[in-house]
Amino acid sequence: MIQRPARSQTLWSTILAVSVLLLSGPAAGAAEPTVLRGRVLLPDGKPAAGAGIYWLQFKAPPPRKPEDVVFEKRAATDDEGRFEFSLLEHDAPLDKQQPRPLVAYLQGYGVDWVEIVQDQVPNDAALRLVDDHPVRGRVADTEGRHVAGAKISAAKIVVPPSGKLDDFLEAWTKRGTGNRFQQQLSASRQLFASRLLPFLATVTDRDGRFELSGIGAERLASVSISAPGLVSDQLEVVNREGFEADKYNQAAQAGMVPMMRRPGMLPRLTGPVFDHIAEIELVVRGVVFTGPDRKPVAKAVVGASGGGMNLGGGSNPISAQADEQGAFELRGLRRSQGALLSVYAPRGSNLLFRALQLDLAPGQTVVNVEVEMKEGIVVEGRVFDQATGRGVNSGVHFVPLPGNEYFNQPGYGSKVMGMASNLTDDEGQFRLLVMPGPLVLMAQVQRGRPGILVAGPPVGGNEPIPYRQASFSEEDSKRVPVTVDGDDRYFAGAYGPLRFLMGWNAVKVIDSAPGSGPISCDLPLDPGKTATISIEDEQGQPVTDAFVGGVADCWPITAKTAEPRCTIYGLGADRPRHVCVFQPQRHLAGSATLTGDEQGPVTIRLSPTASIAGRALDADGEPLADALLQFVYLRRSAWDAINVVGRDQAPLKTDADGRFRAENILPGERLTLSFRQGDKFFGGPRITDEKRQLAPGEKLNLVEFRAKELQ
Repeated sequence: MIQRPARSQTLWSTILAVSVLLLSGPAAGAAEPTVLRGRVLLPDGKPAAGAGIYWLQFKAPPPRKPEDVVFEKRAATDDEGRFEFSLLEHDAPLDKQQPRPLVAYLQGYGVDWVEIVQDQVPNDAALRLVDDHPVRGRVADTEGRHVAGAKISAAKIVVPPSGKLDDFLEAWTKRGTGNRFQQQLSASRQLFASRLLPFLATVTDRDGRFELSGIGAERLASVSISAPGLVSDQLEVVNREGFEADKYNQAAQAGMVPMMRRPGMLPRLTGPVFDHIAEIELVVRGVVFTGPDRKPVAKAVVGASGGGMNLGGGSNPISAQADEQGAFELRGLRRSQGALLSVYAPRGSNLLFRALQLDLAPGQTVVNVEVEMKEGIVVEGRVFDQATGRGVNSGVHFVPLPGNEYFNQPGYGSKVMGMASNLTDDEGQFRLLVMPGPLVLMAQVQRGRPGILVAGPPVGGNEPIPYRQASFSEEDSKRVPVTVDGDDRYFAGAYGPLRFLMGWNAVKVIDSAPGSGPISCDLPLDPGKTATISIEDEQGQPVTDAFVGGVADCWPITAKTAEPRCTIYGLGADRPRHVCVFQPQRHLAGSATLTGDEQGPVTIRLSPTASIAGRALDADGEPLADALLQFVYLRRSAWDAINVVGRDQAPLKTDADGRFRAENILPGERLTLSFRQGDKFFGGPRITDEKRQLAPGEKLNLVEFRAKELQ
């Protein structure tokens, strides 16, 4: 699935991550250059005189490798903390979607930055430095030898929404039980590519020791560590004096289901003082070529993952560019993780993206590989609103179908990861390279980008995507069977997991032969129908501040409405929508099924919620003491509404005898109950099903609820 979380990734992090340098080149000349000006203050509000102002510059525009992109000091503040400078030809061009960081730094303080967007350049940018707390440590190898000259840099700096770490750390410990941590991360200010800032990098001394300043206290930082012959690793540093990471890591690990507890599946936090043991690296050498004559693919970018996982769950990227003979070398990879290579053709080429997993023998430290790339088929088209004809910003992706004979051929197949994706322009236009044979083009509307229209105002500040889930045409449905399982709809591709349609807004089957000319294929988006619900209690009085699950056909599907009414988007008679309304403070809930053909507002009258009490036992009849409860609703709208409400509520636990009581259970819904005791998970039978649900206000007593441990 193509995702673009708000402010969680910029073009510059993409450059460093995979070196897919799809930049537009230097800024076009203009009669009057763009001027950036502002003021920098110290933590106490006084002017920060002599602070350096840094801006991204292309050493060789357009950039072809990460080293072509640098932060350059462009100005220094005066006695009043003010600065001003004009953008030059080699500066990073301003963009409407990709913010550019303007960074201020003064020795002895933590950095601050402001994001600059095209057409939204501030007249007087305000930056405020923070108190600093240097990160210190020591690097050694697995033989205990101190590593001198290791490079230490801050790859990313994260400032929590509140500016304090406590809420962030609490969400971290609950990673396995919801998406509250991801919400915290998405709402955070993040400085990407900070390793390019010269003052946020250092090297270890002869004893392997280092001190890294400028990150700022009460912040998080992804700290990269690299040295010749050793794994390039990344640690997630909580820059708080005296921070003890073990209890947070143990809680986060315990919250993950057992199958997700493998090494490397979860980033590990560390405090601002640490010792790091670096493993011996894996070196991958190879050549990239194309065609029967094995023509070298010069400037192809080959990427892989080093050690460590970042806060967002991504990997520590390592990349190299092929030379004129197509040769490349990747260093710093972790042997225990194998090697998953991503190979991108040079800009302007019609060669397909490649991904391949290398098989390693035990103890192997060097591997040689040959990477064949083949020409793809150019597909050009437009993603648009079929009701208005307006283009819509989207991501476009392709999935080969079962029986595609080219999928398993060298140069075409990418079994170990998804196929490459492209974003449309503001008018919905796209150009995508695909493999020959039968496949599905898929479009996903990108939230927060221009061109996304909503028929009404945002609901509770959470603007829904107004388009329906993707559906195949009658003709395409004959070639691609879709399975419907409750609220889920999916089809099988030629590789990997099932392809769920909930995250996609348009699909189209195409089929082509190798060497065929460009294919024109437009992808229309169906806005469906809308309906308005009116929310009231049993006395017919309006109910405000309710949570509504099912407001849209694609995520996000739950919103809080301050008014006693709400608009429901993307409806259709072919797939009636279950809409769930929940007012937790008044212990009220209700639901309705809508198609969009309803006349006028639909009144949903809320009734009292139900409650469940009982005693939880394991398979041997022993009490599940001090265990967390989790109710799982089978209908997506009910499950999501409860999940959203639960983010701000204290967790519900059993007592020492396994007894519990839960209020605000949604009546009329199918649900199951599970428990987490320490790092063990227990699941039981469904509490309600198709034949029997809880009535409004019902009090259910589960005298002995037996749950089996989940492995």
